[in-house]
Amino acid sequence: MKTLVLLLSFLVMQWCLILGQDQKKYTKVELKEASELTGYKWTGYKWSAQISVGGILAGPSNKLEKALINAEYNKSTRSIFSNDLISNPHSHGHIGYSVGLSRWLNKYFTVGLNYNKNSIETTGYNGNNFIFFEYEIASFSPLAKFTPAEFLFLGAGPVFSVISQNQYGEKINSNNKLGLALYSSLRFNKNTRRMFGFIDLNYFLQGSEKVGPYIDNSTLQQDFPESKINFSYGYVGVGLGFRF
Repeated sequence: MKTLVLLLSFLVMQWCLILGQDQKKYTKVELKEASELTGYKWTGYKWSAQISVGGILAGPSNKLEKALINAEYNKSTRSIFSNDLISNPHSHGHIGYSVGLSRWLNKYFTVGLNYNKNSIETTGYNGNNFIFFEYEIASFSPLAKFTPAEFLFLGAGPVFSVISQNQYGEKINSNNKLGLALYSSLRFNKNTRRMFGFIDLNYFLQGSEKVGPYIDNSTLQQDFPESKINFSYGYVGVGLGFRF
């Protein structure tokens, strides 16, 4: 009887050890499978929508200013508010914005759509008359993005832009341009977070447009000749995004 009890006890112990080893093995498998899903390739959110505010960097205003200097629209004027001298030509941009939608395809690639809208103003003065340019640029681009790290996006794609020239609040002409969009973005947290902040740095290569000629009505002379202005521009923006 004592021998039988010892034998049964030994068998029970062996069965418990085998069961424990199987359970431990199963747990390891589960943990391994779970760990494979913790990367940004599979967990987190597949879609993201984002909006940023910013402005034009190295845009057509630089080229417009050079053309105005060549046409001698570079005379200084005095401010009506402070009587300080204002050099001409001078430019300033309005606050622009960018809206985007992206989707992860796999660990290293995403696709997206981006819409940018920006505007600039450039003014010159020839000693008798002012000349004033106001351009609004709306750009739409489908993008393929390479993501070497979860927080870094580098992309490119075609861009379609509508370049509108305004005069005293009224649109006087509009041109369409096709070009190439170069995209980069830096995000501030992991793909498992619902909200994220980011910085965009984009560049739109879209060639030149004819500007002018313009006639000075006081002298009836062509004082700003027809000029080719490159409307490629950069955009820098800071924004917030939402993953879903």
